[in-house]
Amino acid sequence: MTIKEKILSTFKGKEGRTFKPHEIIDLIKQKYPDTNPSSIIPADRCYNKINIGIEKYFDFHVFEALDDGSYKFLGEGYPFSGPVFWNGKVVGEWLDGRKIILQELK
Repeated sequence: MTIKEKILSTFKGKEGRTFKPHEIIDLIKQKYPDTNPSSIIPADRCYNKINIGIEKYFDFHVFEALDDGSYKFLGEGYPFSGPVFWNGKVVGEWLDGRKIILQELK
């Protein structure tokens, strides 16, 4: 089972709820004990954050990163609208679930 499948299965029905990073990891590990915790990176699964090195794989989004360091589970295919940040800088945006990356990350 892929990380994507584990995340979707674990958080099914939890749309709109907010989780701290350790809670996300703990919930997945409880359901799938064989999962390597270092492979669960909530920031890499956000609509509004991107990390260098994953931009080619920026295709699985289920969380919104919040200012307090927590993550809101929105689910896959959510009609998100808002900016995409990298290192505090806006590098793209979403408009009704359609993403537009404005610049290459360097």
